[in-house]
Amino acid sequence: MTTRDAPGTTLGTDRSAPHAPEARALRVVGLFPAFDPRVNEIAMVWRALARDGRIEARVLAGSSDLLKGTRAGANDERMPGLSIRRHACVERLHRDAPELMRWAADLRPDAIVAGTEAAVAPAQALRAATGAPVLLFVEQWFDPDLLRRREYLGLPPLRELGQRLHRARFERRLERVAVMNPRERERAEQDPSGRYAYVPWPHPPVDGLVPVGRGVRDLGRVVYVGALARWKGAAVLARSIDRLLSIEAQARVTIIGPATDDAGRVALAQLARWGEARCRIVDRLPREEAVAAIRGALCVYNPSGTHSWGLIGDAWNVGTPVISSGACHDLVDGENALVAPGPDAFVAAWRTLRSDAARWDALSLAGLARVRDGHSVAASGDAMLRAMSETARLHPAGVPA
Repeated sequence: MTTRDAPGTTLGTDRSAPHAPEARALRVVGLFPAFDPRVNEIAMVWRALARDGRIEARVLAGSSDLLKGTRAGANDERMPGLSIRRHACVERLHRDAPELMRWAADLRPDAIVAGTEAAVAPAQALRAATGAPVLLFVEQWFDPDLLRRREYLGLPPLRELGQRLHRARFERRLERVAVMNPRERERAEQDPSGRYAYVPWPHPPVDGLVPVGRGVRDLGRVVYVGALARWKGAAVLARSIDRLLSIEAQARVTIIGPATDDAGRVALAQLARWGEARCRIVDRLPREEAVAAIRGALCVYNPSGTHSWGLIGDAWNVGTPVISSGACHDLVDGENALVAPGPDAFVAAWRTLRSDAARWDALSLAGLARVRDGHSVAASGDAMLRAMSETARLHPAGVPA
């Protein structure tokens, strides 16, 4: 039996689930820094799994999404098979909100999902109360180049050791880890311990916003959507956009997202001098409007070179080529994106997309194929359910039908 998600997608049948089709849904508690099915990609997949009776879920989430610069409209939401309660700080739930912890434990979960390392402590507290094993979701887990500076003391030779210590610190506190970085898929799936799973990051499309060709686009415009911060490449964004606008009179830029640290504020102040006509800066927009802006542009720019997976997925879903300062996620330079490691390379990539229609079309089609084949709600939902089901099998009481 196949169930439907958004128009044009199918959720499909999960042959790997541990229950027969008539068995009850898998009971899952999730803890996430942010979880809004209107905004967050993973939340959209959980909503689809719950709606189709594959999971019954209670989620404890943060009330503010720092990455997307949004705040949830309500602290208590209910939808078919999925209930969400929000708190100011997920990391301290087990200390600050015992009533929310009891509410989650009352589900008697088969598995507990920690959405980031910050959620592991309350997940451990729930495991102590319920006996349910813990699955950690991470965007990346093995790559030492993505480690935070404080974990290797800012000394590059210590990165590999710092990454091993980081993994060990968390892995001894939980049962399994779901890796979401495509560049770490092979290592996760081939690890002999069996502790890892690969779950593709979901990129749900916006209903009604289908891809459009070059003929109806603003072929001078570059769009960036997301928070502006040091770790998301705010300084790189400012340098590259400055260079483009100073050289190319036909270039225009739209930046959608708030500054969340000093680097972001400096970048916005630097770019604001170009004025609204050349560089439009918007603190935030509904997702539909932000994606509509992407759909009408020549390209999007990922200045971090490592993060901004949501921006990449939204661009690919509407056929918009991606320029990135690094080859992250599923980006392959010259195949489904252009990698531009500095301001001059960024300007060159912009010129290529503006002048070479055949190259633009090829990148547009390749990105669209990649996101539909590998990062749909169906693909991610099946993999998420499989990872949660395999974790639930470790429950000391078993997973009753």
